[in-house]
Amino acid sequence: MAVYIPPGAKANEALKELHNNISSLQHKHPEAFYVVCGGFQPHAHTTQRTITVWPSDAVPALQDCFQRTDWQIFREAAVREGEVDLEDYTSAVLGYISKCTEDVTSTRTVTGYPNQKPWLNAEVRSLLKARDAAFRSGDRLALRAARRQLTAGVKRAKAAYTQRIQGHFNDPRSMWRGIKCITDYNTRDAQCPRDPSLPDALNNFYARFDDPNTSPSTRFTPPPGEEPLSVTAADVRRTLQRINPRKAAGPDNISGRVLKGCAYQLTEVLTDIFNTSLQQADGPHLPEDCHDHPHPQNVHSDRPE
Repeated sequence: MAVYIPPGAKANEALKELHNNISSLQHKHPEAFYVVCGGFQPHAHTTQRTITVWPSDAVPALQDCFQRTDWQIFREAAVREGEVDLEDYTSAVLGYISKCTEDVTSTRTVTGYPNQKPWLNAEVRSLLKARDAAFRSGDRLALRAARRQLTAGVKRAKAAYTQRIQGHFNDPRSMWRGIKCITDYNTRDAQCPRDPSLPDALNNFYARFDDPNTSPSTRFTPPPGEEPLSVTAADVRRTLQRINPRKAAGPDNISGRVLKGCAYQLTEVLTDIFNTSLQQADGPHLPEDCHDHPHPQNVHSDRPE
């Protein structure tokens, strides 16, 4: 028995009709074996997301741009009354890096479908469009050729996807990450504590952020003969080179691909920003949309213990 429920159908009525038919057949032929197959996704919707397209020459172009940049100009422009304004200094540098990144990249909106195959690539999509165009034109020879090309393209896409999956087995870390994702394996067995006062304690802990904190930061003065706390350019460069470029950007909205690919070019200015922050015992403020605002929960007397 093959069943198809279109997205615009009324799911409850369709399932009721399906149940009645299956029950009727089971009463007529109780010894028979029944297999019901079909699509049961009445509320499947497409999703859209915006991605950044990186050309092959994007990182070399950024390296050349940052290599020719005079970073001292940003520091001199942020001096206020003989002292560097860390907020202006950091904002100007990050804004410049973001602007240069936007100049060498582009954005594109990608639509995802619930039945999209993992091996579907750009070549197969273009072949599908060519087949549809040949079908609409009414040319049988062109349609036959487009179908042959589509079949060959699907085989190549599946073979490439197979090789990519098999390549994970050469890296034990990637292999186990995939196995854990498939099996939903979690080494930590979460156990709910039995202490009934824990929710109130957590509520009071996170609600403390609502209290205004107007106390100024205290600048630490090192003892005589002792070097102030600072970071070296080598430390900053090593940290940048260890960044995972596949992870999302942080509050500064600078891609990990930029920080890792341009580590040598950005080491000087970032080291200066970090050391300035340590000397002033202060840090640049995060954007407003990067702050977490925990809200205290109302305490109910009927909470289960």
